[in-house]
Amino acid sequence: SFGLEIGDDFYESCKLFEEEIVPSNLPALIYAAKVAKKPFTLGKGPDVFDLRVSRDSAANERIRVSALASDSRMVNIKNYPKFTTGKQHIKEVKLYLDVHPDNDDGSISNVWIMNPTDRKKYNNVEEDIDIMLSTSEIPPGKHTFFVQAEDSNGYLGPVSSIFFDVTESSVSQPSEADPIAPPNNEEPNSQGNGSDGDSIDSTIGSNIA
Repeated sequence: SFGLEIGDDFYESCKLFEEEIVPSNLPALIYAAKVAKKPFTLGKGPDVFDLRVSRDSAANERIRVSALASDSRMVNIKNYPKFTTGKQHIKEVKLYLDVHPDNDDGSISNVWIMNPTDRKKYNNVEEDIDIMLSTSEIPPGKHTFFVQAEDSNGYLGPVSSIFFDVTESSVSQPSEADPIAPPNNEEPNSQGNGSDGDSIDSTIGSNIA
């Protein structure tokens, strides 16, 4: 176990805490929560940043899930050139609907392989990725997408997630999901039991998984 001591004083001012302490330290706390189960292995795998769910402007019944998978973005140890786990190519990125990857026993159907946005093979340490899905595959209600990337050495990275709602009415733009982030189109391969005409209504993002 480990602890993080943050701030300058035992009794911080509210203004300093909210405007400086929290923004500076929340990403580290969230990352620690994400890798807590396997800190020595998940830290070697690719991270998923900027996870978003958005509508297809041409068809409200289709949604786009996009993100950035990177095996190098979080490698920021100075003067440590032998840190080699951040140099592998992205091998695969999986999208799970309402099932955490740790609970995947191989029998679940709501799993998709995300693709590089340039529609080429995975061949870089950092890849922009996305997938288009039909809301007819997703029942109305509140759902969670979980995304996990794997590198060419077989290391799985931390899981990122985002909440979203599917309704039978209008579509509004979702919110950005990943506070750690620093800075189209394979058909779904599983069958759901949703009804035609459903659409994304709104999202609330979280990357604690």
